[in-house]
Amino acid sequence: GRYLTSEHYAVLALFNVLVLLYMVNLTRKVRGSIRNKYQIPEEHCVGLEDCCCAAFCMPCAICQMGRHTADFDTYRATCCTKTGLPRQVELAPVTFYEDQYQNMNEEGQGQSHVI
Repeated sequence: GRYLTSEHYAVLALFNVLVLLYMVNLTRKVRGSIRNKYQIPEEHCVGLEDCCCAAFCMPCAICQMGRHTADFDTYRATCCTKTGLPRQVELAPVTFYEDQYQNMNEEGQGQSHVI
């Protein structure tokens, strides 16, 4: 039989690290785009909140994104669809007004939110 050497383990470890970094970056980008789309301001670690949530709480961040973007109380989750919902469900359009998001950020600068 053929045994795995330390070089094989090093390659596997490097591959795992690269996949983890890719997933953290992907989760960070999706979470940021959802926050922008629904005009949700950052409350903690402003500027790094998406990255911290993706790196340290990735399962929680993914669940939060799913709960925010779909009504799973009304519709059952479905695998292998673009939205995670049954194909016949139409999503309501969301209009993004960048100036409103900017105003919301400016208003909330001096306020402290505790969850």
